[in-house]
Amino acid sequence: MNKHSDFPGNISQSIFDKIKKTKKLKQLRIKLLLIGISIDFILWGSILYFLFYQGNLIWLLLGILITVALTWYIAINYYHHTCYICPHCFHKFRVSLSKWLFARHTPNTRYLTCDKCSQKNYCIEE
Repeated sequence: MNKHSDFPGNISQSIFDKIKKTKKLKQLRIKLLLIGISIDFILWGSILYFLFYQGNLIWLLLGILITVALTWYIAINYYHHTCYICPHCFHKFRVSLSKWLFARHTPNTRYLTCDKCSQKNYCIEE
């Protein structure tokens, strides 16, 4: 079975080669993953402290607030460091935060409308 079978057929082999060559995002993804692990420790630590030690509700709320803030930071940071390549016309473009946030996606693509050719495709993240 083709490991890319979830794509609608508009992704050529040259685009897949570009995905493999995209190394810039790898370091960003590792950094954001480490922040994500920290978020888990903060959230679960505050929940467990509250449940097992009858801790103050303030610590639980503070833990939740910190995790929400860090999660928002991760999303915004990732959004600002990416642009997309249309597989139809190879145009590089960016989309609004709301379109980016709610678009269907895979680890390396998002289903977006190109602002040059107006085609809706799984566009390559760069």
